[in-house]
Amino acid sequence: MALSKIKTASIADTEVSTAKLADDAVTNAKVNDDLISGATELTSEPADTDEFLVSDAGTLKRIDYSLIKASGGGGAGSVDAWVNFNGTGTVAINGSGNVSSVTDNDVGKYTVNFSTNLSDANYCHLGGGSQQTGVGNNGIPVLFGTSKSTSSFTLVFTVGNSQYDNANINMAFVR
Repeated sequence: MALSKIKTASIADTEVSTAKLADDAVTNAKVNDDLISGATELTSEPADTDEFLVSDAGTLKRIDYSLIKASGGGGAGSVDAWVNFNGTGTVAINGSGNVSSVTDNDVGKYTVNFSTNLSDANYCHLGGGSQQTGVGNNGIPVLFGTSKSTSSFTLVFTVGNSQYDNANINMAFVR
């Protein structure tokens, strides 16, 4: 008895069940690109428009990467950028997150440049520095003029009434 070919386009969805498929019958080659298969490995940071599936109390929902990435817009109360740097001599960043560089503008005056712009300029800035031997009280970084923007923040580090280069300046930017 010869087997006849059946056109799969004429088979209804309800006629095919998992009981009728062999364990290895459905392979990655037979799955459309619009289905999640896990066949392709992500080897770099996702694009803002890449989507993830999450379970919201048992309901599957998709979410753009732009809404969950940490830097430059991590949501209310999150640290959007931070930096620890040495402000003496040639400025050197010791550690940072979402900070591309720190510019030395003058004695005790620095501009922190963000790697990714913050969502707006309504962020809170926090900072401090280490007490230096023979200098007195800890310096307090303060906002310099109107230089607060989404791409950078300029601060003046002072001890008393004088601008001062400090070896350990810490700043965090929270939205």
